[in-house]
Amino acid sequence: MRIIIIGGGPAGLYFASAMKKFNPGFDITVYEAKNESINSFGLGYTLQGLTKDLLAHLDEDYFTSLFANNTPPRLSQATVKTNNDCQTFKFSDGHCVSRFELMRYFRNKATSLGITIEEKKVLPSELSQLQDSCDLLVGADGVNSIVRKEYAAKFVTQQHEAKIKFTWFYNDSPKPQTNVRFYVIKTSTGFIQLSSYPPNGHQAGCYH
Repeated sequence: MRIIIIGGGPAGLYFASAMKKFNPGFDITVYEAKNESINSFGLGYTLQGLTKDLLAHLDEDYFTSLFANNTPPRLSQATVKTNNDCQTFKFSDGHCVSRFELMRYFRNKATSLGITIEEKKVLPSELSQLQDSCDLLVGADGVNSIVRKEYAAKFVTQQHEAKIKFTWFYNDSPKPQTNVRFYVIKTSTGFIQLSSYPPNGHQAGCYH
């Protein structure tokens, strides 16, 4: 079976590796624009219950491979703050991993399984030819997916637009960071929501 995957982010590379593990005889190629999958667009991910189970299904030693250089703090509590209240709750055990480290792991895993990763930006005009050359064409190319746009009539895609401003950044702290934080603050111009996850003991990835 020949499989072509458009998009070499976490979803595309995980699917490729899972299918290759299911049947090593599958011929799998992932197309990804050069350096797109390992750029800094997005700071990282939180590995919890189902995510950890999926990674363990793919690779029993995923934790050691992901965190070969340092082990991030175990996340077990969440601080929730509003204008008038601040409370701490139990949080499903997990760890935070940077996007760069997760993508490094997925790319290494995919290549070790014999998956071909082509650094090429696929154009909409090339999709039909690619589809004809494989048994399964997978679109894993993100929110602006050319696959979803090209086959919108078949997918019956619905799109909802909203005016939301956002940013993300790392916040350095002299004190050890072990809690996840969720802030929701009401201002005169609307609500501000901030989520913070520590990838190591003295930094937090903030999403605002």
